Amino acid sequence: MSRSSPGTFRFSSWNVAAINNNPFEYWVFHPDPAYEKLMVDVQQFVDDPQDKDILVNQVITPSMVDELAEAMTACGWQGVDEVLERYHSDLGTRRIVSGFLEDKELGSKRLCSMPDRFTNTIDTDCGQVYRPCVINMYEGREEELSSLETWWPVWKKFMFEDTLSLGSDSQPASGLLVPIRKAKYPALTEDEERLSLPLQTLCLAIFDAILIHMMNTLAPGTWLGIKHSLCEALCHDKPSKTVGILASAYQDRDVLFLQEAAGALVNKLDSTQEIASKFAVLSPADIDSKRDQNSLMLVSTETFDPATCEEITRQVVSKLADPKIVAPGDLLAVTLRCRASGNAMMLASFHGDTGGLATQPILEALYATCAELGSEQVPLGLVVGIDANTYYKGSPNKKYSIAELHEWLASQSLTSCFAGISDPLPTTYNARTFLQPQLNKAVKRDARATSSSTDRNPKDFIIFPSNLYRMPSPATLDNSGRNEYGDHPIPSTEFPSDHCVISADLEVTLATSAAPAAAEA
Repeated sequence: MSRSSPGTFRFSSWNVAAINNNPFEYWVFHPDPAYEKLMVDVQQFVDDPQDKDILVNQVITPSMVDELAEAMTACGWQGVDEVLERYHSDLGTRRIVSGFLEDKELGSKRLCSMPDRFTNTIDTDCGQVYRPCVINMYEGREEELSSLETWWPVWKKFMFEDTLSLGSDSQPASGLLVPIRKAKYPALTEDEERLSLPLQTLCLAIFDAILIHMMNTLAPGTWLGIKHSLCEALCHDKPSKTVGILASAYQDRDVLFLQEAAGALVNKLDSTQEIASKFAVLSPADIDSKRDQNSLMLVSTETFDPATCEEITRQVVSKLADPKIVAPGDLLAVTLRCRASGNAMMLASFHGDTGGLATQPILEALYATCAELGSEQVPLGLVVGIDANTYYKGSPNKKYSIAELHEWLASQSLTSCFAGISDPLPTTYNARTFLQPQLNKAVKRDARATSSSTDRNPKDFIIFPSNLYRMPSPATLDNSGRNEYGDHPIPSTEFPSDHCVISADLEVTLATSAAPAAAEA
């Protein structure tokens, strides 16, 4: 692909992050029809189980719970006998779907989701380890998850026997659990708060056992293969797929803004010949390798002189009324000069908060910094690639709408690549399946495009001064990695992000082009 013509810059912006460590949590665009069938069967199992709605004690049996009680007692936890009695008198006699998975009280008390949060995926000194279950990247040996009988001893061993090296500490996964407090989750009773360690462990064991039973009931010969394909595409191969898309489909860009990038991605980009030979990889001085939510930039070394790059992120943050709205790594702001004209440009990449409430303050600080630098110092102004986390429909103090963003931009003589489009295409399309701990957020297959629980919104933008640039052609979206857009959920097995890549060509206006000469005169 050829680069932009003189006076035109080619920009793309991509939030490269994807779903969490549960490969089944969101509906994924998968080429294998067996995936879609499995997820629809899971939906049917939960939505209308009929005779499959067996008793909990048929899935996690009294003898299994006796073994669990023995392990919990060895931890020194109080109230294990009371929790055991709860199993026999209540939890064990419930139906697995209608009485357990669909019990909203269990959800509001966080008796399944809280222990899952602490043990699903654990960062150790030797890398990530996973609880043996359906809803994470655990694969192990195939036979370990192929039946309840083979799964149970592996689960117990992980939770209570395997020692995890965690910096200066070593302990089993059960040692990571914390009491659930009634003050934070009022649905809990005082007894449940007192018993929360053994009670949440029992509930997690039941939850995991139900999912193992369900998957091996619905697709005993195929579900593990589908899980493997998802783990490979969404986790193990994600860095390679991300870099591969950038190196193949976006080599003609002048600037690539990236958000929510893992710290390790910087090294991957630098070590990839197709990237390193064409781009300078810019990262923030306060890059956060633990959160893995960093904003980066790839700038064409043919278009820009990397030696002139100066990071001004701290100067921008200093203008915020509340600097805490920016976490380390979320923002990268730089100035650098074009090789052809010698003109300087200010560039910024930013990843906003979930509700988009930090978007406007950050943009205000960015453009205030640009104004402070002055048009003579930065004649080409500021261009921002941003995951603004805006929504079609906003809500006061909770969600920032696309209409609010464009209204504010217009008041500042700014615009975006989607300005003037009343109903732009969504840059996200994520809907939860029925294979995750919060069933109230699950979306049925046929409701994915319309459900209020689906995150299908225009969140990503390229923002620029309306008096310095014009767009000679409409912006484009890509959710395939091939500069193509399809109306389907993302990520996919080929496209490892839950955000589209957005691209826009910006043509410098005549007035801007003439600015340096006029200044010299």
